[in-house]
Amino acid sequence: MKITIGENIKRLRREKNITQEQLAEYLNVSSAAVSKWERGDTLPDITLLFPLANYFNISIDDLMGYDATVAEREINDILNEYVALLREGKNEEAGECISRGIMKYHGDHRIMNAVAWHIAGGYADNDPKVLIEKRDELWATTESILDSCTDERIRLDARNLQAKIFHAEGATEKALDIYDKYFSSWYPSKEQKKEQLFEKNTAEFRRLLLLNMYELISFAMNKKAKELWFTSNDNYEVIGKKALELARSLLGTSETAGSEELSLASYVIASDIAHKISVSVAEGSEKDITRALRDIKAKAAERFNGFAKKEPIAKEYISKTYRRDEL
Repeated sequence: MKITIGENIKRLRREKNITQEQLAEYLNVSSAAVSKWERGDTLPDITLLFPLANYFNISIDDLMGYDATVAEREINDILNEYVALLREGKNEEAGECISRGIMKYHGDHRIMNAVAWHIAGGYADNDPKVLIEKRDELWATTESILDSCTDERIRLDARNLQAKIFHAEGATEKALDIYDKYFSSWYPSKEQKKEQLFEKNTAEFRRLLLLNMYELISFAMNKKAKELWFTSNDNYEVIGKKALELARSLLGTSETAGSEELSLASYVIASDIAHKISVSVAEGSEKDITRALRDIKAKAAERFNGFAKKEPIAKEYISKTYRRDEL
């Protein structure tokens, strides 16, 4: 998006039939400053935007040549590109993408939030040294969001980051207080409340119930993968075999009991553990166990995708949750 404030000041000044000197006197700046704005050499200080807009009786957006529709489209494009790069494991390119975004849309809370979390290293496994080193920058960003943002999701992200900073500094009680004060428990989630909005014999209740069930199955299996991987003393081969046995059992039950959602559970546990082994173990040594896990993953994906061809709500869940090449 091109900001045309200098061109607009020149046009508006001429329409008002005043000189650069007269405008400069009103703003208490030099006529040379006004000349530089109109040539595009410099931009007015941010504190002058409101007086300028007020003087010409227009909005600040109009003064800057700001097209809200174009800006919204560009911001969404930046955020979508950023997420896509992260999913592809291109962390450096993602950082460059979101940095370009903040240079252009420094006041947009969504981009501010994305930049802060990129600096922090994502939502989990944050390095305390990074949080402490970047504390002032991160804290200023979160305070700015909390001062002016009305999007509750972004505000909660800011609270979450502040809690992580407290924890990194050793003030864990302060971190826990933030979660107790501002974050809800499982039961009053928006998904749960939307489901409860509808009578139980309606199509919309069934839709929301199934979407919630699929989401919670994926969530629970992700937690199970973490429990296997992070909280036991087993080596990767034992962990892989346990995950493989569980995934096979879930897939088999989905076939014999007609509980198709269990094929989704099989897919998630096999996928998560295979990925953890492949990125954590020396190349080659994990070949047999990851091959077996990926084989079960593929079979589970095939079964749940086949089910989704008959069940529109399962198809909706897949389209909302996974990229086309993932499931």
